[in-house]
Amino acid sequence: MKRPRALNASSTSVDLLSLRECVEQFSTKTIVLLGDFVADEFQYGDISRVSREAPVLILKHRETRIVPGGGANAANNLASLGARVLPVTAVGDDAAGDVLIAQFRRQRVNVSGILRVKGWRTPTKSRFLAGWAHTVGQQVLRVDYEPKSPLPDAIRKKLHQRLSENLQTAHALAVSDYGFGIATPELVQQVSAKHKSGLHVTLDARYQLHRYAKAGFTAATPNEAELEAEHHTNIGQDIHELERAGRRTLAEMKLQSLLVTRGRHGAALFEPGNRLAQIPVHGSCRVHSGSRLRCNTSRSRSHRKHCRRLGGHETRHCYHFAPRTSGCHPRRGIRSRLLAYARGRFQNRRARCVAREAR
Repeated sequence: MKRPRALNASSTSVDLLSLRECVEQFSTKTIVLLGDFVADEFQYGDISRVSREAPVLILKHRETRIVPGGGANAANNLASLGARVLPVTAVGDDAAGDVLIAQFRRQRVNVSGILRVKGWRTPTKSRFLAGWAHTVGQQVLRVDYEPKSPLPDAIRKKLHQRLSENLQTAHALAVSDYGFGIATPELVQQVSAKHKSGLHVTLDARYQLHRYAKAGFTAATPNEAELEAEHHTNIGQDIHELERAGRRTLAEMKLQSLLVTRGRHGAALFEPGNRLAQIPVHGSCRVHSGSRLRCNTSRSRSHRKHCRRLGGHETRHCYHFAPRTSGCHPRRGIRSRLLAYARGRFQNRRARCVAREAR
């Protein structure tokens, strides 16, 4: 089937047929994920009173939840889309590491590539949320726990070996670098050079994107702040500066595509040939300090219920990109909702064409 013509620079449309085909193919793909696994911890507490020692709230602990974060969140999303995920990473021999491994075992993800490191701490972002039992908790504090020492050389060698083995049968490699030492440009360059040239390699690097310029990546997904830091500039509302920085990054890293996420401004997709697609936001769920969660979308009751359950603690700003049905809960029914969206929009478009021809 002939693919539709490429989008123009000012296009904001969605290639629905390609979207549907892409989502359907996830179940046939094996994807290796190399990256830093982070535990996102949420500690909920009921507001008891204001402390006499300082002007701070005293919370009575109610419950603690830990969900996948960082590269673990990416692996979780890929598994939800139906892909066969092979994570290659390391976690500490601690409670946070136990929870992450148990989570992926429940999803029937192969965890043999998740190495346990004695004396090393699983990176953990602990968020404290204040509220009451039947109200939306608001984040009042975040404490980050990070490893105090680099990974041992023996663990690095095992990661290299496991990565090489898993790539033998993989269709793609996804790299999530959050700065904790699991993924490095040297490691990616070494393993990608030994494998088939058709291997798709994607990058999500929080720091120093340019260090991966020679690692042979297919696509990268920086956010706007990371792109600004890379080029020592300030984009803001300046679309021309966004285009300049985006196209320069695309050319320097020799990418097939560069997706820049821009928060409430949506996302910008750069491709060779000066192609740029602006992907808008369709509403947002925002949490403001001292206020309840507000879902600014005209969505179903079930969607708003998911937003209230999130309560602003998994993400301070939850933006809804096209397609709208992707929702704000990335771990529930991603594949089915995307397919339903693409199928419904494609059928509606075909019906309009038939009606036009009939007239």
